[in-house]
Amino acid sequence: MKSQLKLLYTKNRIYYEVWSWLWIMSDSKNTIIFSYVELSNRFNVPKSTLRRIISYCENWNKEKIYVRVSKDKTKFIVTFFPKGKVISNIKTLEEILIDELFDYLIEYYKKNDFEYLNINKHKPKVKKIINKINQAITNKGLVVNSQSTKETFQFFFENIPKWWKENSFELTSIDKNFNKILHSIKTNKKNDKFSDTYKDTKKIDYSKLTKKK
Repeated sequence: MKSQLKLLYTKNRIYYEVWSWLWIMSDSKNTIIFSYVELSNRFNVPKSTLRRIISYCENWNKEKIYVRVSKDKTKFIVTFFPKGKVISNIKTLEEILIDELFDYLIEYYKKNDFEYLNINKHKPKVKKIINKINQAITNKGLVVNSQSTKETFQFFFENIPKWWKENSFELTSIDKNFNKILHSIKTNKKNDKFSDTYKDTKKIDYSKLTKKK
């Protein structure tokens, strides 16, 4: 990690301070558990900035994994691999993101009082929907990374129109009708208020994503 942190020092001081602290405070297994709240307070940075700082590790994980970030309820777990670890030996960043968004969907369907008995069987659809989300982000000239994908994915599901929720709400249908649903979100004037809901999210300009070309 020395070379990665050394390079980060020359690029962005606050990024360097956060990642250096995480590295120094990690345990004998090179792992540290923390919450965004406590880390945000420690370095006096907003959560949106902290998300960008944590997602920066994607720049290190190319041919090998040097940092793995996962979530356990309200806590985040960062594990360092100082010499790098071959990606095939552990979960890829994509697999971690899929698992995290699948956990989100389990709670999402519960919140919407939808008894989804086949949700585990339909988990492969999450990856397909993620790919379509990323394509929608790319089409608007925005940056695709794990944080932008996660936030846009959740925004999409939180704004699925009522008709789809009442008539065709399983992941198989959402994947199949993704473009129709996205179009419905674009043309639903009620979603003009989404900026208030996501006003603290600076990673993506959602208005560009939902605006007609």
